[in-house]
Amino acid sequence: MKKEFLTGILLVVAGAICFGSLSTVVSLARKEGYDVPSITFAQVLLGFLVLVLLNLLPRPAKGPSNTFSGKDILKVMLHGVCVGLISTFYILSVRYGSAAVSIVLLAQSVWMSIVLEAVPARTFPSLKKIVAAVVILAGTLLATNVLFRSSVSIAPAGMVYGLLAAVANTASIYCSGRIVTGKAPLRRTLYLGMGCLLVVSLVWGPALLRHFDSSILWSWGWALALVGMVLPTLLYIKGMPVIGIGLSAIVTCLQIPVSALLAFIVLGEPVSGYQWLGLLLIAGSIIGMHMPWKIAGR
Repeated sequence: MKKEFLTGILLVVAGAICFGSLSTVVSLARKEGYDVPSITFAQVLLGFLVLVLLNLLPRPAKGPSNTFSGKDILKVMLHGVCVGLISTFYILSVRYGSAAVSIVLLAQSVWMSIVLEAVPARTFPSLKKIVAAVVILAGTLLATNVLFRSSVSIAPAGMVYGLLAAVANTASIYCSGRIVTGKAPLRRTLYLGMGCLLVVSLVWGPALLRHFDSSILWSWGWALALVGMVLPTLLYIKGMPVIGIGLSAIVTCLQIPVSALLAFIVLGEPVSGYQWLGLLLIAGSIIGMHMPWKIAGR
């Protein structure tokens, strides 16, 4: 059981690393003049096409079932809607404030997920999870430099959208760990991609009709699709059912230090001492949750 649990942890960690690299790829695409609607649509469209191609490949007869009922498909597509709403609400939050505050609001999904896991089970979260969540939130405040910026502010609408992004992220983590978990991950991710593509097309459709630079599809589209949709989604779907909702939310916060480190290395963005401390707190709390002598309090 411990081996399976450790595998689940490693899968979610790998997914967080992939997703953490997305912001760097997005920044590189924006530097070349592509707008947010084009970037978002290219990511989910090509991600869906990659998943279609992967599902056409032959696979072993043995393994999780590829047969999904209509109800199963609807549930997984609703999961995809949650995934699409995360980036949508986050982008809207940034428009009404700053990316730093929006990241802090998105990080509220850590405690939301722990509560969502504990309430149905009628159990109190372990002290280890509570401490890790508090340290991660403190680390996020430092890593985003919110506390030390006099110019940081956000409108009420930005607060609402940021919290909605956290709710959507919590719902996505719940779906990854609880919804239709006994079916083939690759087919499950395909239906998730359908729901994600649907909601992104509806939300950003008017902007895309006014302007869509199709060159992004072959310039940055494939990279966006792989690190922003295909790889993290597959890894989360395989790993999160094993480790649980609350712990999944904690581990996925690894994407914050990964994003900052890549921005520092690739984009040359400065990182202050307070931010390095915040990044170390986040990484340290996640590592502390999985010490080999007592994995996640189990």
